[in-house]
Amino acid sequence: MQKIVGKMEYEDLEGGVWLIVTEAGQRLVVNNLPEEFQVAGLKVELTGEEEASFGIAMMGNTFYVQQARRL
Repeated sequence: MQKIVGKMEYEDLEGGVWLIVTEAGQRLVVNNLPEEFQVAGLKVELTGEEEASFGIAMMGNTFYVQQARRL
């Protein structure tokens, strides 16, 4: 299990994609993000698993959220 901290971003691509931009500048596509955390600019801590993937978004690896917390 991995913890990451960053800000949420929304890209209007193929129906919309939520990303987290980490404090180190890494961009990850977020999967399974609870609706209350789907706010652009919101600073969060996410716990889950990162997986290398290639999808429609092509924005970076996918982060599968198991827990989310507002900061």
